[in-house]
Amino acid sequence: MSAKTTIDREAVLPALIGTVPSALALLAGRRRTAALLAALPVGLVAFFRDPQRRVDATPVDEDTVLSPADGKVMYAGPGQPDVAPPVTGSR
Repeated sequence: MSAKTTIDREAVLPALIGTVPSALALLAGRRRTAALLAALPVGLVAFFRDPQRRVDATPVDEDTVLSPADGKVMYAGPGQPDVAPPVTGSR
């Protein structure tokens, strides 16, 4: 069973803009450079992916701390009681 990955709408404009250098290189007759620059929009789309997370469908152990891999901050503020594990040791 493979995990389904979708692309955020935020990726559409950067990916379209990312195709411009490749297109310009192709118009200038630089086929190899155009092929290398074609990786730019692919990288942008990969960066803006929105993978299905297992934790969305399956509960996890209460001692597990989860961190999103997509860089989106879901909550910023003081630790939430009974959600974050207690701090141990010194800072």
